[in-house]
Amino acid sequence: MLATKTVALGIAALLSAGSLAHAQVRIAQWNITNWSTSSVASRGEAFKTAIYGVAPNGEQMAPDIMIIQEIIQGGTPPSYPISAAYTTTGQASVNAFLNLLNTAPGSPGDWAAAAYVPTQGDTGNALFYRTSKVSHLSTTTLGCGFSNAPCGMVTNPTIDVGPGPDQSPRDNQRWLVHLSGYTPANTGADLYLYGGHLKASDGSAEQARKVPEATRVRADAAALPAGSNFVFGADFNVQTSSRNYYQILVGAGTGQFFDPINRPGNWNNNGAFANIHTQEPATQMDDRHDQLLISGTLRDSQGMSYIPAVPGGSILAAFNNTSWYDSNHSYRCWGNDGAHYGGQINTAPTNAQVGQVIADALVTTVAGNGHLGVYLDLQVPAKLSAPTGTIDLGSVSQGSSSTYTLNITNAADLAKYSKNGTGWGIDPLSYSLGFTSGSGFSIPSSGPFERAAGPGAPANAHVVTLNTSTPGVKTATLTINTDDPENPTRVLTFTANVIGAIQGACCAVAGTCSVTSQAACTGAYQGDSSVCLPNPCPQPTGACCTTSGTCTTTTQAACASAYQGNGTSCSPNICPSPSGACCVGTSCTITTQIACSGTFQGASTICGPFNNPTTCCPANYNGNSGLTIDDIFGFLGGWFNSVPRTDFNRNGTVDVQDIFDFLTAWFAGC
Repeated sequence: MLATKTVALGIAALLSAGSLAHAQVRIAQWNITNWSTSSVASRGEAFKTAIYGVAPNGEQMAPDIMIIQEIIQGGTPPSYPISAAYTTTGQASVNAFLNLLNTAPGSPGDWAAAAYVPTQGDTGNALFYRTSKVSHLSTTTLGCGFSNAPCGMVTNPTIDVGPGPDQSPRDNQRWLVHLSGYTPANTGADLYLYGGHLKASDGSAEQARKVPEATRVRADAAALPAGSNFVFGADFNVQTSSRNYYQILVGAGTGQFFDPINRPGNWNNNGAFANIHTQEPATQMDDRHDQLLISGTLRDSQGMSYIPAVPGGSILAAFNNTSWYDSNHSYRCWGNDGAHYGGQINTAPTNAQVGQVIADALVTTVAGNGHLGVYLDLQVPAKLSAPTGTIDLGSVSQGSSSTYTLNITNAADLAKYSKNGTGWGIDPLSYSLGFTSGSGFSIPSSGPFERAAGPGAPANAHVVTLNTSTPGVKTATLTINTDDPENPTRVLTFTANVIGAIQGACCAVAGTCSVTSQAACTGAYQGDSSVCLPNPCPQPTGACCTTSGTCTTTTQAACASAYQGNGTSCSPNICPSPSGACCVGTSCTITTQIACSGTFQGASTICGPFNNPTTCCPANYNGNSGLTIDDIFGFLGGWFNSVPRTDFNRNGTVDVQDIFDFLTAWFAGC
């Protein structure tokens, strides 16, 4: 996806601080006008300047891929098999241009070329590419010019290349290239490049001869694998977008091509399109013959995609009609500043896009009548950087905390594929993740998430948490779904062994016992594997009060009376004193022993019923109805029988004095 607004604005600020650096995958299309080995002496240095010279405003063509037309191969082959001389001559022409690409001042020197395929027409197409950026996987020729060639020997062959009124004068090549550093055979990092040179002029007869070329390229693009990225670079020799052969290419449907700058119209001799004309820079700029058309997959801002000149630009907007520069587009007509309509690009005023030196060089490259090159920039897909395989958290104690930080970054090559190493030119990594099977692991959120590429960009950190509440082996599958064409899905296995905690008896302060782990015990742990039956915990003590008011310190279980609570003390005595009968003479009151000023009769003793005092009234011998004559008779009866109780004076002998003392007490009353 495109970078977020904040990231985009930051990158834009970095890029605007100096000259505008080009994206690291730049595709150029150029008809280099009858190029052969003999062209080197007259035009070679001019091409070097045009391609690698730096304009006063900092602009530079400096492509990474070049689709080229008009490679001289020594004429039109008259028959099949095509003589090896055409291949030899064409390859020599290719090698001559390749050499200047690698020796130009400012060149990285890493250019290579696809092997030349002799065309069935007069001049051929060629592909040049930087090996540090892409690798060339295959070349396919489209079009058939000979009935005895393999293409002409199939059932119902179409001989669509030749001099006939319904034949194109030249065939086409389709080259498959692949981004360096990305896994081969990966559609998202593959790019199909078509090269073509449609019939010159644009009368009705010429238009008819362009239809076969447009038809076969469109049909081939429609047959590519779903989601393929493709570009058609050609000298279309087209004057208006309404031409039927052009509409064959850009009409809706499978295999559709798009004009990346969205500027349809009548281009020929029309000043409204002065800033996008490509022919003819040495005499009269008035036609848009040379174009790069792109697939729909290259205009969705996802993965490999056409990008604007600066972050935040809208590639779906139409290119402006006044200036060579448009922030919404990286597409350029190299050397056309929009101010030289109908004239030469190196005349006054000084060319605002490339400056005088490069403008002069471009005029030299066309050999009197030729074309300007066009180019556009592509961003490359994101690359997932994340762990692979199994992530084992090992053995973890039950109830403990255990997490794993999963770091995810965008690992696309900053130096190779972004502007000035800023990350602009690399698609931000979009992804989501979640556990799809198993149990025991969790993450806070499944996304979606985004990670832009950039210098020092931190990883997105996702904390995976292990549930340790229960023991056992835990295994779960985490799936990461991304827009990385190499790794649309990555599956990780998380595993851990939760070890059950060793337990024992835990004694609380209150003397209660529970079985738990040592870590969970908030009291006194009694040791591994200890038990609570019988209870090993020391019991708390407190004051125990007897009914007599005495206090002892003991456990609650041992207290047979009133336990006063854990931690209570007998010093001072907190037990309530018992009450009982207190005799002062024959007067009886109920009070405590401490408060009794006479003789305390014992705890819980009573004075007797109302009007019948007994405890402190010994003369109430029968204990019935208070003092009556029956008490005297009862006492005397007991005295004559020597009942010990009649020893009234407690001298140890039942004698007559006891009678006198009893009578004295009886008469005294109670």
